[in-house]
Amino acid sequence: CLSCSVLFGGLLSLVASWFASVRAEEMPPSSVGAVMKLFQSGRLPAERQGPVVEMICNRGNEHDLKVIFDRLVDPNGFAPALRVKAMSWLADAATTRKVKPAGDLSQLEKLTESDDAAVQLSALQLASLWKIASISKSLQTIALNEKSSPELQQAAIEGLASLGDDGARETLAGWVHRRRDL
Repeated sequence: CLSCSVLFGGLLSLVASWFASVRAEEMPPSSVGAVMKLFQSGRLPAERQGPVVEMICNRGNEHDLKVIFDRLVDPNGFAPALRVKAMSWLADAATTRKVKPAGDLSQLEKLTESDDAAVQLSALQLASLWKIASISKSLQTIALNEKSSPELQQAAIEGLASLGDDGARETLAGWVHRRRDL
């Protein structure tokens, strides 16, 4: 019947608009949409990626930052120097705008084991800022490793202090006790 199809069509329209509004709430509009398209296209030369990544980190939403984060933890994603800068820009986004990448950030742990000391230090600092609980064991290992550089040990200790879980407190107490015995 005609009235049934009109009613059904109206209901479908209402449901579709509801789904669209829910989807819009899940994915806030990006202020860097055009730049993101360029970045994700693969056509951006490596030497021009820095300013684009910085702009995305400075203005992007959590979904934009997730794209940067995914590239950051990809072993072939960025050169070490850009990787360090990107972590600094992500830290700035978390500090100044209270925005961090969407999703699971525990993959940052891979970078805390990097052979590049600057990458490792930046990853420790970022993990501490984001309070990534799964990184606690790595922080404990670095904090207690006598072969770790003083900068890495300090970053690990600060990270443990920011996490504040039981394992972190025990490690910090043991570290303090060792220092008193020296």
